[in-house]
Parts: sequence; C-alpha cells; structure tokens
Amino acid sequence: MSHLTVSRLPTIAAVAGIKAAVIGLALWHAPVNAAPAASPRAASIPLLGLAKDELQDPQVFQSRSGVLDMLMVAHEVPVAMFAPFRTAGWVYEICPRPAKGEQCPKGSFSSNEYGGSRLQVEPGDTLKIRLVNRLPIFTLPIDPDSTINPNAPMNENAVGRSQNPTSLHTHGLLVSPHYGLGTKTWGDNAFARVFNPANGLAPDFEKMMGPVLYDHIDYEYDIPTTHPAGLFWFHPHPHGLVQAQLTSGMSGLLTIGHVADEFCIAQGCRDQLASIPQRQLLLKDTQVESDGSLRLDQDTGFCAVDDSMGSTSPSHQGGCDGSKNSPVGGLDHTGGRWFYSINGQVYPSITVGMPAGQIWRITNASANTTYDLNLWLPDERRQMLMQVVSLDGVSVGTSGKGVTQPTTCRSTFGPTFGICTSRLHLMPASRAEIWVGYRDAQGYPRSQPSPASAILRTSGFDTGPSGDNYPAIDLAKVDIETGTVALQGDGAASTRTTQTFKNPFPNAFTASTLPAATSCAPLAPGHSRRIFLNAIDSKFAPFGMGYEELDERGNPVPGTFIDVRAFDHMNTPLCLSLQPGNQPEVERWQLVNLADEDHSFHLHQVRFSVLSAPTVDGTITAPHFGTKSQLMDSVPLQHADGTCNTVDDWRRGACTAHVATIEIPFTIAGEFVFHCHVLEHEDGGMMAGIRVLNNP
Repeated sequence: MSHLTVSRLPTIAAVAGIKAAVIGLALWHAPVNAAPAASPRAASIPLLGLAKDELQDPQVFQSRSGVLDMLMVAHEVPVAMFAPFRTAGWVYEICPRPAKGEQCPKGSFSSNEYGGSRLQVEPGDTLKIRLVNRLPIFTLPIDPDSTINPNAPMNENAVGRSQNPTSLHTHGLLVSPHYGLGTKTWGDNAFARVFNPANGLAPDFEKMMGPVLYDHIDYEYDIPTTHPAGLFWFHPHPHGLVQAQLTSGMSGLLTIGHVADEFCIAQGCRDQLASIPQRQLLLKDTQVESDGSLRLDQDTGFCAVDDSMGSTSPSHQGGCDGSKNSPVGGLDHTGGRWFYSINGQVYPSITVGMPAGQIWRITNASANTTYDLNLWLPDERRQMLMQVVSLDGVSVGTSGKGVTQPTTCRSTFGPTFGICTSRLHLMPASRAEIWVGYRDAQGYPRSQPSPASAILRTSGFDTGPSGDNYPAIDLAKVDIETGTVALQGDGAASTRTTQTFKNPFPNAFTASTLPAATSCAPLAPGHSRRIFLNAIDSKFAPFGMGYEELDERGNPVPGTFIDVRAFDHMNTPLCLSLQPGNQPEVERWQLVNLADEDHSFHLHQVRFSVLSAPTVDGTITAPHFGTKSQLMDSVPLQHADGTCNTVDDWRRGACTAHVATIEIPFTIAGEFVFHCHVLEHEDGGMMAGIRVLNNP
C-alpha cells in the first residue's frame, strides 16, 4: 500500500568534475584517534589486481580499553553517488568525539557518508554517542494523501515534523532503553527527540511523544559481558520521519565481537574462520527525481521494470530509470532514477578468492525495500547456492518462483555449518551472514580452473495484492578468482550453530527510570497475547495494531480486546513485570497479519524464537532448519488470503491469516516499542508501546 507525495530536498551542487564511477567508491581518510580496524580473527581482503570499482568496506571505528566514544552529526550534504544529479542527502558524519566542539575534524570521517560507517565493540564495552542535529527544515508541498505531511491535523504522528527532529536506535542490541532525565545520558530510547535549534522551537511540545531536546543528545549503552556477538545496525527512530531520514542515507553498521564468536567453540573452527575474508554489505536505496530532488515517501511504481528482468540490461545495474506513469496516482518519474547501492557504491565489483571464498555480512538498511537476493552465473544460466551461516531476523527461500529448496550444504572445504539456498529473502532491517564461493551445479564448492563471473541481484518481489512490487535489480558484479586465499585449519569440530539465551542480565536494569509510575499484573499461567496488524481507514495514519489476551485454551479473554488503531504515545497497551530478582519473564505472542500485504514485525530490546512456520511467498523462518533456539529480532509476516477490513471479518472467516507464534524472554526493564519495519507502515501508525517493570 502506498500513500504518496513528491518530497523535495533543496538542490545542492555536487562536487564538480568528478564522475560517479569514481566518487561512488567508499574512499576514506584514516580516523583520528580511532583504533585500527584489523583483528586477528578477521582476515583482510586481498587487494592485488582488483578493479577500480571494487567494493570497499565501510570505515571502522573500534573500541579501546572497553570504550567507544563517538560524535555523530546528522546533516545535509551533496551525495556524489547520485551523479549526474545534483542531489543532497541527509547523512551521519561520524568521528571519535573531539575534546571540544560538535564538529568532526577534517580527515577524521568517511568521505562517503551516505555509504555509512561501522562501529565495532566487544561484550562488556560502553558505547557513547553524542548525536548532534544539523538537519534542515523538512519542507513538503501540501498533499492530503501523504503519510508524512507536516501540515496534517495536529496529532502524535505530525507534531514537530517540519522541524526535522531525530533520534538514534541501536537495532538488535540488548541494552537498556533508560530515560536520561536524571542521568543526563540516554539508553536505546525510541521516544526522545533532538531538534536543530536553527529550525525553531518544537510546536506544542507537550503533545510530543517523548522528551524534547535541542542541539544534541548523549547516548550511553552499557553492553553486557554476555551480550551475543553478531551483526547489528543503527538508524534514526523519530516516529513519522523514520522513512524520510533512512531513505536519505542515515544509517550505519554496529558489530559486537567477531564472526568466530558467533559460531565457534573449538580453536580449529576459529582458525578456519580467521582464514576467510569477511566483507560488510550495507544495502540502501534512494529515489531521485529528474530535477535532482529526493523522493522521501517512496513510490514502488517509480520504475517500469518487469519482475522477470535482471542481468539483461545495463540500465538495471545498480538501479532503474523512472517511468512515466506510476501505477499509484499516475505520477511521472521520467528522467529520474532509483539508486540501489552497496556501501554507497552503485554496481561495484566484488572479488572473491577461492578456495576460501568470503563471508558476506549483509544488512538491509532500506526504508521499505524487500530484497530477494541470489547469485546468478550468466555463462552457466543458473543460480548458485549460497551457504547461510547466520540469520538475524531473516527468512530463506524454499519454494515458489523457481526457488531451490534449502538443503544441507555439500562441503569439500569451507564452513561445515549453516544451510544452503539459492535465494535469500530480506525484508527491511533483516541481516544475514553467508559464505560465498563457487559451487557447481550439484552444489559442491569447487576451485574452478578458470575465473568465473557472477551477478549479485535482487529478483522482483510482490508483497501482496495491496502491497509493493519491487523491481529486479543487478546489485554487484562478482568476480570469482582462483587460488587467491588458502584455508587454514579444518574447522570441522565443535561449531556453535545456535546461540543459547540464558538470562544475560542477572541484575537487570534496576536503575531504569520510567516516565510515570504504573502497575500491571503478569499473564495468568498458560495465557498469551495476540497482536493484530492491519490497514485502517484514516487519511493520516493508515496503518495500525490491535491486541487481545488469550486464555490457556486460546480463547480471547473478555475485556482485553483493543481494536486495530494507529500508534498512540499517550497509551501504552502492554505492561508486564520481570520475575522476582529481575529474572526473565517469558511470554508467547501470536502475530496475526490481516492486511493484504506483507509486514516485518520487529520488537525492541529482545530476541525471540519463532515457534510456528509462517511463509512469505516461499520463504521459511530460521527455526525450521531444525532448531527452536535460533533467536531473532524481526520476522516476516505473509499477507492474509482474502480481504479483512476488521478483526470481526477475520473471526467470520473472510480471510485466512498466516499466524506466527513467537516466544519472548523479556530481560530488560523500561519502556520501548514494537512495530512493522516497513517504515512507510511504521510512520503510518503500525507501532505500539510496551512497558516492562523491574522486580528486584
């Protein structure tokens, strides 16, 4: 479902005389006072003989002596990747925090700010970030159909948007969401907003969904010593503006520990992973109109591209050209382009050495786009298997649209864990780590006698009858070389295929400060919760969530039903308490998508197990590879079959929902949110709050 308005940023002249093919590279200066990014457990990429457009990893800032203290400035800059358009984006300028001032010294930050940076920390570290707002006024033409219209009637979705406030969310981290009113530093809090004082005062700030700050906000995240290692990311979270700020470029990577920490127990396994080069792939997409303005409220009808296309035309490499008549509203995007980038580079080359291959750590940092990734071998006219070794809220293709069934990986070398697939389905915010190397038609890894060429592409994908139809795009050229890297160690023994999750917070967060006192009772034994997701009939808040409690027989508990409604920051519908001694409280939730388009459910401050097997057009969630203990922070929800405008329609059987059941170990006290991570939907009201109380 799309609610469209042509959104425009001020046109700023691009850097003259530099071509996009060169500027698109993530060239960066060495960070001032930042620790070296190299790790004995993360092999560097061989650099000999690589193409000039070789994919470059984002700039890395690594903690020292248990602390990473950063300055992050949200501002507007020309984005040379969009050449020949003279276009400005909103990005993060990131550097080690200087002793004075709120500006990064020259040479201390990446020259490719749109491409993003990576923050590397370890379990037990403290991450400190001063976020400074230097964003411009958010100006839009009046459009009564817009979901991000600052001229809309005063409500929780519209207040203060034209002043362009921002905030920061460390997506996937299991850290406190504490308020900073007493401590002056904030945790992973979704409600506070920081305004650029140059843009004026926040209007009617008493109606804002959280505290209002000006100029900057100081975040401090204490990462538990038992925090799982893995791939995470950060992005803004000001409700009503998340889509606009993310599609403009505001996001980056955050990694904890190293790949070996995720999987390995035995030294042989660690030695093997240390010998395999690792690369970060941060996926972003942005639409640019013919006059150089960004389209912040994305239109999936921007390009007239057949879903079956891909790897057939240079015009589909790294994006697609705007079409004359969008299916929704007939908007004319002629002369514009929809850019798809990896680390801020458009259609880069990725050189993979064999037999070691590479581990790709992939993050979908797009606001709305669903990627359906595959590796296409043009000379052999087939898709090549990829070995998925880690899933953090992603699904993997199993059937439909010619997808190969997931299979146990056939190995002659390489990691001995994970599962192979020819298709990787990533909804927004999903992450996956895959081992990539040449595999023959039977699925065996081979060190082929001559170099091979593949294409990393996303196939066309339709998210439902009222959903979005994403185009097929070639994302990168993959050059598979021979004999570039040699393996070390067999790595066959003692691999950790899942991360157990026993209370990582033995003392919880007893110092958490809630905005208001409240009381709530735990669920009765055997009871669970049901969450509804659906579209609603509202001009400025077209999406919402509903709720009811279920008894031990799965029947609704009278008096608990809340109909589907848009997010209301003044009303937190769910409240629970940790167990005595602040031990985890475990709940089961049913997720019921009544809409006729797919959604991506995300819950802050937790990881959960998926107990049922909801499919999304031939995809299956990670636990059904044979384990319940794979923990995730988001899960795709397939659209309902049939039409249900209301919950009563569903109860009467007007549609069939593909219900997902999840089990959640709550361990962190505070107030946070759950929402659809398709950000058009989240900004449009598909979000709700939850409060978890301490129980010391």
